[in-house]
Amino acid sequence: MFYRNFFAALCFIFLALGLGFHSPHAFWGALMCGAFSRTAVRKQWPDPPFAKRLYGRFQEKMKGLARS
Repeated sequence: MFYRNFFAALCFIFLALGLGFHSPHAFWGALMCGAFSRTAVRKQWPDPPFAKRLYGRFQEKMKGLARS
């Protein structure tokens, strides 16, 4: 799930850059990141070891924001 979300975020970033700068290279980057995102889902790539720690930190931040 980590790689799917990571490459999907990069895909949207490259898409925005391509639309903003009219760069064919950015559109190519969006295409490649989208392909990697789908490949990660189909091949069921395991999460890297640091992904659980990042997810835990994210959960703590979100709980802190909800309390405020």
